[in-house]
Amino acid sequence: MDRNKICGVYKITNIINGNFYIGASVYIRGMYSIHLNRHVRKFKDSHNFYKEIYEYGKENFELEILKLCDRSELLINEQDYRDWE
Repeated sequence: MDRNKICGVYKITNIINGNFYIGASVYIRGMYSIHLNRHVRKFKDSHNFYKEIYEYGKENFELEILKLCDRSELLINEQDYRDWE
């Protein structure tokens, strides 16, 4: 398995205040990079998650892989974790 192309559910946590975002992707590490770079500029005025990245800096966020799964199970597994938010 290519370690860069990990498929599953992930959590991005603000290490300063503990706020977090849960998502799912077929390419977790790539999506993490997109969240912390490209999406911040685009969505910082409309989404609290991106506003926090803009305010606190991407160095204050960490990625945790919650569950590895097949692409066909992504949405079900993501919803299971979001239900616990």
